Amino acid sequence: MRKVLSILLVLALVLGMGITALAVDDDASVSVAAVDPQYNYNETAASKVTVNVTVSNDGVPIMGQEGTPISHLDVTVPYFDLSLYGLSTYYRYGTTGGKGAYTNTKLIERPTALHLFIYMIERYYMGLPAKDCGKGTSGI
Repeated sequence: MRKVLSILLVLALVLGMGITALAVDDDASVSVAAVDPQYNYNETAASKVTVNVTVSNDGVPIMGQEGTPISHLDVTVPYFDLSLYGLSTYYRYGTTGGKGAYTNTKLIERPTALHLFIYMIERYYMGLPAKDCGKGTSGI
């Protein structure tokens, strides 16, 4: 329960601050930047993506648990099942042309901004090793 509350608290803090992320595709030969830049919505599966993240409070970078400044930090975000956190409602499905409402029920197993938030909270706020992130809330 403590982990869930920590995740929600930090999510609220992160959403209240500036966060910038530029995605670079690790699994496919086409980068996200090659998709229509208005949407940047790649619907191919990827076990991980690397993003460049800055989290700041009025322009001052936030420091992670290990003293890491969260500024222009390349973060490789793994795909993990959101149901491990009770968040299956936020699964990502296919759209028409990468925009608009979901048009099918084919799950796209590719990290999203929600995966990034959860990973950042676990890795940099809670200080978990990368190998222990994305495992869910069971056993807490």
